[in-house]
Amino acid sequence: EVNHFPLIIKTGDYESITCNLQSNETPNLSGSCIEIKYTPGDIDNYNFSAISWKVKKDIEGGYDLTKAKKLLFWARGNNGGEVVEFEMGGLSQDSSGLNSASTGAIILSDTWKQYSIDLKDVDLSYTSVGFACLVNKLDNLQGAVFYIDDIKYEF
Repeated sequence: EVNHFPLIIKTGDYESITCNLQSNETPNLSGSCIEIKYTPGDIDNYNFSAISWKVKKDIEGGYDLTKAKKLLFWARGNNGGEVVEFEMGGLSQDSSGLNSASTGAIILSDTWKQYSIDLKDVDLSYTSVGFACLVNKLDNLQGAVFYIDDIKYEF
């Protein structure tokens, strides 16, 4: 399968979050999974850290995913109790603002579970962020380690 969102961008307290794309820590469906580690930093300006998978810089606007109905993925926490928000999005067709969809903050268990983001009311004509995860410092004061696998759009 092709990854159309190859750029990994870290935002917020970006030094507090790391990403291992080839973790073999009990992957769900394949030989590896994505491992995200968050260790809260001392920076008071940022109460969050995020990792986004984005389009290449040479693709203007993003991909037209208007036929997508859902974004599906599997996730689990290392210990259970990790609080994470998963999302996707991009610009509206007329570039007047952002369009995004999210799970909202969810509490992960330590076993794999499939999640979905409903895309039926989202303008997906210029999707630049294919997938993102956000960790709030106040929800994860002790840090968080979690895993993601089999991210895909359902058409």
